[in-house]
Amino acid sequence: MKKNETFGFLFFLIDNGKENIVKKISTALFVTIIFLFVSGNNVWADDDDIVRSLETRCAEGDSRSCFLMGQRLRTVELDNKSALIYYVKACELNDMDGCNIGGILTQQRGLQNSQDWKDAFKLFAKACEAKHDSACANIGSLKYREGRQKAAIKYYTMACELGNEIGCANTQRLKR
Repeated sequence: MKKNETFGFLFFLIDNGKENIVKKISTALFVTIIFLFVSGNNVWADDDDIVRSLETRCAEGDSRSCFLMGQRLRTVELDNKSALIYYVKACELNDMDGCNIGGILTQQRGLQNSQDWKDAFKLFAKACEAKHDSACANIGSLKYREGRQKAAIKYYTMACELGNEIGCANTQRLKR
């Protein structure tokens, strides 16, 4: 059956009072599509080669591959603990996005003034010194949560000067 014939058949059913059949067919198609999408074997069939390539290049010192491996682990596998290892390695290899996201994950692990927060500050600071606007804003937020408003304003201002809108808004809010 061709595409136009299929739709014609569905419209024929609707026109002849068979809306229930059309609803059942539509529901069955929807459920089938969702099932195919959710079943990971088909969706990620080529993923193994990509992962192996990223792991190899990361081990060879390619910072962006380390960062991308962290992204994959964090967003696809939902494994922040493993992702953090790759982000920190990316940071050590001077990928500032790795420093920033590594800082976020490290800060989320700890409590105020904990070693995790100190480690997060180091990751953010490396990226901020390299003019990564989000990292500067994240230091501002870290300092604000520590109750250090003056330091927060300093880093929010740095972020703002680098074009970070959140940094600008927070600077204005705290200077009132």
